[in-house]
Amino acid sequence: MKLLFATSFASISSLLLSLSLAFGQNVDSTVPPPADAAEDSPFSDPASNMSVSKEKYEAWKLLYQQTNAELKQKGDSSENTARAAATGKTALDFAIKNFGAEHPLVAESLLNLAAIYESQNRSDKANPLIKQAMAIDKNSFGASHPIVAKHLLRFAALYVANGKFDKAEPLFKRVLEIQEKSYGKTNPQLAETLRQLGGMYQKQRKFREAESALSRAADIAAKLYGENSLKIIPSLNCQASLYVAQNQFERAEPSLLRAKQILEKKNIDANDPAFFETLSLLETVNESQEKFEEAEELQKRVIAIDEKRNRVESEPLAAGFEYQRLAQLYGKQGKYAESAETWRKVISLYEKSAGTTSPIVARALQDLAKTYKKLEKREEAEECEARATKILAANP
Repeated sequence: MKLLFATSFASISSLLLSLSLAFGQNVDSTVPPPADAAEDSPFSDPASNMSVSKEKYEAWKLLYQQTNAELKQKGDSSENTARAAATGKTALDFAIKNFGAEHPLVAESLLNLAAIYESQNRSDKANPLIKQAMAIDKNSFGASHPIVAKHLLRFAALYVANGKFDKAEPLFKRVLEIQEKSYGKTNPQLAETLRQLGGMYQKQRKFREAESALSRAADIAAKLYGENSLKIIPSLNCQASLYVAQNQFERAEPSLLRAKQILEKKNIDANDPAFFETLSLLETVNESQEKFEEAEELQKRVIAIDEKRNRVESEPLAAGFEYQRLAQLYGKQGKYAESAETWRKVISLYEKSAGTTSPIVARALQDLAKTYKKLEKREEAEECEARATKILAANP
């Protein structure tokens, strides 16, 4: 299930943790779900208890997917959220009527609806639904079942996104306990949770704890898949990102070069999104080491991936940031004509995303003005400066 939350909430963490720790220790025997379990639903896990008719399950699945799709629609976010909440209620009512009030799909529907209420900052409505869903999980699966871990992990990730690290940490630790008990100490679920935990510690600048978690995740991935598998790329990138955050670029570089080598040896398309994070981090490392030519080539590859993903149209702000990095690299090498051309592209993308009077456009105009001065284009520089000043004056 995708995380659907947009706002923080103060009391859910302690509620979830107390519920998870209060659960009994027995795990019920279960029946595998239908082969075509709902997209984005954690009940794709073959250990889930879903002995329901295919027709009714398909009907519930459509409602579940429609709920999530409505949240993602463009336009008025409040209108989309209200529409999704109405569909979510319909999905919940359908599940209760057709599967019974204590069925795991009811718990799933409850959590989906709770997520929508949280996006409206309605913890008063979300909390009872979460409590009810976790109680169903307890009765259906027991405290140490992977489904319980998945639900707890959702909220841990939410807290990380909202900066509620003290609330996320105990949930992560509970998830790790459940996963170790369910799968053993070498399994992909455990590695992914460790990567998320390491990422949280990195955000807190708890680098020692982050390195411990990420190193353990990398060791698990290597044991599971081998030293040259594509599946170890996330761990290599996470470790490199940790070193970059500490300005330890020489320590980051070997992991990134190894990741790049694996990707290239596996004949992955050079513009494939799988390259994006590796190349972006490696570009940062090279730039920080003043290897500007190498950084330029890597950044061009990052932009090529963006264009292949149509990010210029779908995420112009993010795409603009990547072009901005390239413009800056050109400038550091004295390639001012190329830099000016790229800054114009940056401004176009920022205008498309944020509007023509946004401060981010003004800052890009100021950088373009500096570049024009390097090219001795005084008139163009003055025009950019005048426009930037006007924008910033209107946005004090």
